[in-house]
Amino acid sequence: MNADDIIKQGREIAGQLRREAGEQVAQHEQTIKDTIGKAVAFVNEKTEGRYTEQVGKVAGYVEQGVDWVASERRDPEPKPDNDPDQPSSGTGVSG
Repeated sequence: MNADDIIKQGREIAGQLRREAGEQVAQHEQTIKDTIGKAVAFVNEKTEGRYTEQVGKVAGYVEQGVDWVASERRDPEPKPDNDPDQPSSGTGVSG
């Protein structure tokens, strides 16, 4: 097996894992978001609200990521000019 075959196989496996993870996120999207909310409440309680703004921003970015992954599974056809390995721009989520 040469290097190109190994790279191709790695990309196929990564793609399969990404699809399976995306399916799970799409299937459990609301549960994930509810858990994020509980985590935010827990952190705010433990820090007595000192980091509410920062925690809220992080939670917002995580929820945007969940939305993006779930929407990719609801609309699994890749756009012709998008790289399927990269999220589309403008999501506010950097990676």
